[in-house]
Amino acid sequence: MKAVKLPTAGDLERWPWAVRGLLGCGAACVVESLTYWVKPFHALPMALALPTVILCFWFLGMWGGVLCTLTEAILTDLLLLDKAQLQFPNANVPQWLRLTAFFGVSVVVGWMIRRLAQQRTQFETKELERQLMLAQAERQLAEERGQISNAMLRTEKLAVAGRLAAAVAHEINNPLEAVSNLLYLISIAETTEAARAHALQALDELIRVSLITQQTLMLHRQQGEPAAMRLSEAVAVALALFRPKLRDAGITVQVRAVRETGIACVPTETHQIFANLLSNAIDSMPHGGRLTVRARPSLDWRDGKTAGMRVTFSDTGVGMDRATMRRIFEPFFTTKIETGTGLGLWVVTQLVERHHGEVRAWSSQRAEASGTAFTIFLPYGETSDSGGSKPTPLTP
Repeated sequence: MKAVKLPTAGDLERWPWAVRGLLGCGAACVVESLTYWVKPFHALPMALALPTVILCFWFLGMWGGVLCTLTEAILTDLLLLDKAQLQFPNANVPQWLRLTAFFGVSVVVGWMIRRLAQQRTQFETKELERQLMLAQAERQLAEERGQISNAMLRTEKLAVAGRLAAAVAHEINNPLEAVSNLLYLISIAETTEAARAHALQALDELIRVSLITQQTLMLHRQQGEPAAMRLSEAVAVALALFRPKLRDAGITVQVRAVRETGIACVPTETHQIFANLLSNAIDSMPHGGRLTVRARPSLDWRDGKTAGMRVTFSDTGVGMDRATMRRIFEPFFTTKIETGTGLGLWVVTQLVERHHGEVRAWSSQRAEASGTAFTIFLPYGETSDSGGSKPTPLTP
């Protein structure tokens, strides 16, 4: 059964003035009838009249309130005072004057209450409008922040693409130069054996170029859907692309995977995470050093329950002070004024959080123990083609 909705004060105000006036007259008739028939009200003929007038002013507006007051005054004079011989207390004042005073006071009080109610309604309406404007401003600000964040991610992705392109170009250039030199040596070789040896060396260099090209194409062809993969494979791809910079900087790399299990992740984003961390590690060791990468099963330190893989990058670089550590994940904050965009580590946090993971950092600037460590935790997750199940562990 459908519930009946009672009209509110706002609904009644929209009724025609004549209807509201008749309702006021009807309310006065009911109140005066109660006063006439209920003997305790004979001593106070206006006990119910004033509250009724106030309610009529509140719900029925000026027309309903005024006509209610006028009706009550007329009925009190005609029915109660004359016919029932009821008397107001302190009868020294004429009855008509009392009724006139009642009418005037009721109208004034009702009008004041009406005005207060209108002002309160206006105040509440303005407050609601203010809250609505504030909510709209906050929503617009959130949208603008979101747009600034898809923009900053694109900017950093372009920067990473540029760094990877430079690394690939450098990596391919070296074997191509070697092939050119070997072909020249073949052209001037005096014996077949010497030419054959140079040809085999040239073949090795071309195979190296082919491997680099395949790794680069693998980065380009990865889809945006989660897929099961080993994180050590993503680390190996990043190391292969940055091998020339590592070699030129005199940095040795040690990679170790313990009981590694494949996880569900977006390969392109995982490669970008490790490429950014590797690039920062290289920049922190301009005079050489050691980079250690460890991959092992772990639990999320935030809850101690979620299982996944943890990859740690530890370098022996110059380290960072506390003031820098507090801001390294802020967008546009960089210590590399000339070459840095200040988005690398911020993008790392965004991509890790997108995988529901966590990134933490430690650093030291002590004389004989300087360096920085970043640890990345990524949960096992679910692949899009695994039917909602955890990916099958991959044997190391």
